[in-house]
Amino acid sequence: MSYRIVEIILNTDHNGAAHANIRFVGKIDTVGFVTGTLGVCDLTITDNHTGSKVLGVADVAENSIWQPRVLAQDNDGADLEGLYGPPSVLGAVDVVVANGGDSRRGRLLLMGEVF
Repeated sequence: MSYRIVEIILNTDHNGAAHANIRFVGKIDTVGFVTGTLGVCDLTITDNHTGSKVLGVADVAENSIWQPRVLAQDNDGADLEGLYGPPSVLGAVDVVVANGGDSRRGRLLLMGEVF
């Protein structure tokens, strides 16, 4: 395993929406978001293969850093209360920006262990 940073450029269309699908197999430890020229927007990141949410944030108005976490499970698949870890992604992430403004640009940085 190695640690990797993936940069994604997000360009909105005339409706203020942007979408990107980026290959990523591993655990996402940190998400950095640079608003650039984007207006106040909503950001959603999901695992493309499972549909599991990695991060969902509404009304992002400034550059931000998040460390998303999910509940850990035991060998039987039961949640371990109070024990969290970085979300795993099984091949690709879908990144969606909504309400970012007409023809605007921002950047997303995914940082984590890749397999």
